[in-house]
Amino acid sequence: MKLEQYCIPRTDHCYTVSQGIQEFYKAIYSQPFGVIRNLPDLTVEPERMDKPKFWEDRHVLIYHGVFNPHRGLEELIEAMPSLPNSILILIGFGEHESALKDKVRILNLSERVIFEGPMQYSKILGLLKHADLGIALEKPVSASFTHALPNKIFDYARMDLPFITLGNPEVKLILERYPFGKIVKSLDKNELADSIEHYLKENPAQDVVFSEARESFFKNNNAQLEWRVLEAILH
Repeated sequence: MKLEQYCIPRTDHCYTVSQGIQEFYKAIYSQPFGVIRNLPDLTVEPERMDKPKFWEDRHVLIYHGVFNPHRGLEELIEAMPSLPNSILILIGFGEHESALKDKVRILNLSERVIFEGPMQYSKILGLLKHADLGIALEKPVSASFTHALPNKIFDYARMDLPFITLGNPEVKLILERYPFGKIVKSLDKNELADSIEHYLKENPAQDVVFSEARESFFKNNNAQLEWRVLEAILH
């Protein structure tokens, strides 16, 4: 905060990644901030990938991002014993990785919770196409998390993959207009498992409303349009 207090008032152009963070900084520093969201670059093509054989005949839950605390991953792993027909694919790395692997080992879930490590973005998109449910369970433990707009939810939506989220204010605003994800109310392992099982049975990816929401969103929201905002700020 000391660094912010020194730098921000002396900065010519400021921008951040969500409306909530924009309002947060504006209230503190009375400095105008633009918003440039971390939306997918639609020119990056997904890598063509076959569905992994061990994914077949199972519900595939998938997360991509950092393995840091407060991402809901520990609670999700605890819910997996109640989801015997599902596997969980974790793509990425982070400081919480060893703790998550310990929990997987303790719960004897090594064959159903798979750590894939970091992966090229185009390959991640190719795998998302074969999954059944994306995971974006960041907890509102700080102002940063409360006002975050996780880029992974847009990757999920781009690949026709429904997702679950705790629904911070920024994500709620998106889902109220474009219902391509579902807000879960609790990270209690039993309630979370019930929510996942119910949502999978709904099969939202086959719903016309889901497809229309996805198409409408990316027509008006993508990296190419966000870059125009950056160009306007700089000029």
